[in-house]
Amino acid sequence: MPFNSLVLSCLLSRDTSFKDTGTGMEIKIKPENGETILFFIIDGESNRLSTFRDDLAIEGEICDLIILYSAKGSNEKVLCLTELKGKDIKHGTEQVKNTYISLSKNMNKNHLKKIRWKSYIHMNRCSSPRDLKKLRYQLDTILGSPNSAMYSEDINIGGFLRK
Repeated sequence: MPFNSLVLSCLLSRDTSFKDTGTGMEIKIKPENGETILFFIIDGESNRLSTFRDDLAIEGEICDLIILYSAKGSNEKVLCLTELKGKDIKHGTEQVKNTYISLSKNMNKNHLKKIRWKSYIHMNRCSSPRDLKKLRYQLDTILGSPNSAMYSEDINIGGFLRK
């Protein structure tokens, strides 16, 4: 079960920020009243204790984080596949796609329907708007809804998770 692995080996305590030691990039969110926000560091390079890849028998690269977001009074649960990439956003897009495919294969189909999937790739200025539009469309398609993918330089992920 993916969530056993997430909770037992990947949960980042009560922290709602993450800094990638490889890229030096950071994302964060300041929780508002009634929100549940959990950061799960799934990538073994950032979290040596993570058993996520082995537990799900994942081949290939995965993204850095999964962020769970839920607002008080809402039944909707958001899972945001997050990568702090820097410049190679095409590679980051592939990491998010591989993570989603691996998770969806390992999850109960009824549970999959209850999740609103998002992806956030934190980047430096690097790609043309046309490249970003194409990559965003790929992720929107695989995640199942328009505007579910974001490529941004903003370290504050709050606005994206809340909309």
